[in-house]
Amino acid sequence: MVDGCGLGADAEYLASRRFDTIGFDISETASRLASQRFPGSKVRYVTADVLDLPAQWIHGFDLVAEIITVQALPDPPRRQAITNIGRLVGPGWTLLSHCRRP
Repeated sequence: MVDGCGLGADAEYLASRRFDTIGFDISETASRLASQRFPGSKVRYVTADVLDLPAQWIHGFDLVAEIITVQALPDPPRRQAITNIGRLVGPGWTLLSHCRRP
């Protein structure tokens, strides 16, 4: 799972490492462009809001990659986004978070 997947580069990387991957972005345009950018990709690109996640995603993923998404948000809603992203990870699995120092 890659939140804030944008145009799909991070999601495609995880898929290349043999992870079944969903990339989601709040932008319907970004999700559509990612799908078009990588025709035939195994990544499933969807439009979703990190502040209102589908219930079936909660604790549903072995690996969640959060790469410079939450740091771009003001607070609020940054804290809620961080909490929600953490809720995506299944018990005993991995959350990878990459932030960049301004």
